[in-house]
Amino acid sequence: MFKSFKIKKYTKSNGSLVPIYLNKFPKFNIKRFFILFGKKNSIRGKHAHKKCTQIFIPIRGKTELKLIKKSEKKLILNPHALKIIKVPPLTWCEIKFLDKNCVVIVLCDINFSEKEYIRKFKNFSKFLR
Repeated sequence: MFKSFKIKKYTKSNGSLVPIYLNKFPKFNIKRFFILFGKKNSIRGKHAHKKCTQIFIPIRGKTELKLIKKSEKKLILNPHALKIIKVPPLTWCEIKFLDKNCVVIVLCDINFSEKEYIRKFKNFSKFLR
């Protein structure tokens, strides 16, 4: 279903480095990425993708991912936890920004196409049946 991956942080006196190795995601070819900037308590997403897999990388602030496939799961993204989340296709996703000035990078394996989106939860529920 959803996969969480731990990442490492390397710190020296002049700063830190957090590498993300994409070979941890076989068969995932990045076609596009975008950066979400969120104000505290605002919600984005509220849709599912038919074929797109996404990887969420928290950069600043805590965000809550509400993910629904067969059941609902809420995950907290926090850059200090050093975890990234892989979300498969046909997963309803809502992103709530819990802190001021949140930033999340999202990697996608499909180019943008409006036909790829399921924007109404009622249609999503029907699509799963």
